[in-house]
Amino acid sequence: MVRRSNGAIVFASETCALDLIEAAYEREVNPGEVLVVDKDGIQSLCLMPHSEPKSCIFEHIYFSLPNSIVFGMSVYESRWKFSEILATEAPVDCDVVIAVSDSGVVVGRLSSRHRRFGISV
Repeated sequence: MVRRSNGAIVFASETCALDLIEAAYEREVNPGEVLVVDKDGIQSLCLMPHSEPKSCIFEHIYFSLPNSIVFGMSVYESRWKFSEILATEAPVDCDVVIAVSDSGVVVGRLSSRHRRFGISV
């Protein structure tokens, strides 16, 4: 949820969309939360309380664009950390790394760096 400089309230599934409309990020909508926006402002309703909110790891691995912030963390930085763990825990002997889809580029770059050769994107 965000507000634009003109006061408009907007919602976006990824924070990178906010840059395009010059909006400032305020917060995420919580699990089980419903936001009602009307002429009187914003009302937050909690339909299903969650004592321990869970995050879907696929938001960071595959779904989101790298320049987004999801669950308070940079998607790019998360992918970089995941790729460091992968390179350490599951090294492979190969001659080339080919990144598949945008979500694989960060992992491909780090993998090729660990093996000291180029990447094909």
